[in-house]
Amino acid sequence: MKQDIISEKQQRAVNLCLYYNLPFALVGRPGKPLQFMASVPSEDECRNEWASTDPDWDGFIINFFANDEEYVAGVRNVFNEDTVIDFIESNHEFYPPSLIEPPCSESTDRLKYIAMATSIVSRLKREGGKTVFSRVVVENSSRNVVSVAERYFSHFPSTFRYLCFTQETGVWLGATPEVVADYTLSTGLLHTMALAGTMLADDSEWDNKNIEEHAFVTGYIFNVLESLGATKIMEADPEELHFGPVKHLLTPIKAYLKTPNPRGMLYSLSPTPAVAGTPRDRAISEIFLCETHNRLCYGGFVGLKEGNKLRVWANLRCATVRTDESHPDKEHFTYYIYAGGGLTSRSVPADEWEEGQAKTCLLQEAVKSDY
Repeated sequence: MKQDIISEKQQRAVNLCLYYNLPFALVGRPGKPLQFMASVPSEDECRNEWASTDPDWDGFIINFFANDEEYVAGVRNVFNEDTVIDFIESNHEFYPPSLIEPPCSESTDRLKYIAMATSIVSRLKREGGKTVFSRVVVENSSRNVVSVAERYFSHFPSTFRYLCFTQETGVWLGATPEVVADYTLSTGLLHTMALAGTMLADDSEWDNKNIEEHAFVTGYIFNVLESLGATKIMEADPEELHFGPVKHLLTPIKAYLKTPNPRGMLYSLSPTPAVAGTPRDRAISEIFLCETHNRLCYGGFVGLKEGNKLRVWANLRCATVRTDESHPDKEHFTYYIYAGGGLTSRSVPADEWEEGQAKTCLLQEAVKSDY
């Protein structure tokens, strides 16, 4: 008999939180079962803020790409699925909805994508570097977010999986393999990774374009760690990480870094060249100029603060979700599914488009009502 990935209690808790706009997160560390948490937003500004300097703050965190917000949104681990159901059913209090606008009105057009990617590649041939150029697939569905999350999570038990809502960010779900920081606050031991380079998950050898792209990320992380005063910076041999129909190049990196400001450390590491590019400031400017959608939290980071551990992943293979209450169907959802690809001087724009297709296909399948 098939065992549900999301328990009935967790499903009820999520649906109640969505109905009453109560911030929550349903999260699963790699290889671990899903955990539910929720908290009430602050009374003064209805904020959900990660208190990064408070050692007693435990919970889920999520931020926006390019770290351009004044704080990192968080869901403190106050309620579990049982206590949040009791809390909501006792109070029946509605909290303010998210006012975040959708990232775009329609899916990214293929011809426009290729034309803009061609322009970016031409510049990179003159100047060097890398820019991660992303796109959005818009899918309308009557399938609710809990069902989609369960279908999607079933493919990737070894990733960090999450479904969340805050007033700052709206509803997001994702399954990401890329570790930004696995950090032990007491010892300063930091595990991170360079994850860049993408090909179809077959037996083909890695080409120069992907090797070069991976080297950009590895070099960037080493430079950041050195600038932060890290010691004993070590890298393991590159390996392959498989994610559905694609594979990535991965280099594990370990260092020691004592910092009283873990948020500052994350802002230095994220976004890496794997989700933005290099030089970082130039790549981010090009992203804002050339992409026809708002990244919002795509390419930012998501993760957990649990006691002495801070575990954070890049927000990849993800979607933000909107409910259309005016739609004739009783339940109608719009899923904005993100995918990005690293452009270098060696990139072929049409191939980058196909790579994006491979990255979004399983989430698109999970969204479809007739799956």
